[in-house]
Amino acid sequence: MDDMPVRVYTNQSVEVELGKGDIRIFSGVEENTPAIFFTRSDEAFPVGTVKYYPPDWAPSFYDVKLTFKDPKSIDIVINALKQAKLNFSNNEE
Repeated sequence: MDDMPVRVYTNQSVEVELGKGDIRIFSGVEENTPAIFFTRSDEAFPVGTVKYYPPDWAPSFYDVKLTFKDPKSIDIVINALKQAKLNFSNNEE
């Protein structure tokens, strides 16, 4: 199980490991709510591969879903990702 990109622990916390090309990330709408879906992939693909779907598309199965009730919450996630990217860059030095 350690090689799985999505892990659920006994305390119900979830870890999603990105950067190996074995998980797909989709944006879509489910029940009129914007969302981002994370799903395990049976095949590896190059990290950074982008595939676009219609805005009202949602996968039939997903491992993790983030929903957004306010556009400001998306900005918070984007800013946290930018900070994580800076932290990653600082660790390479």
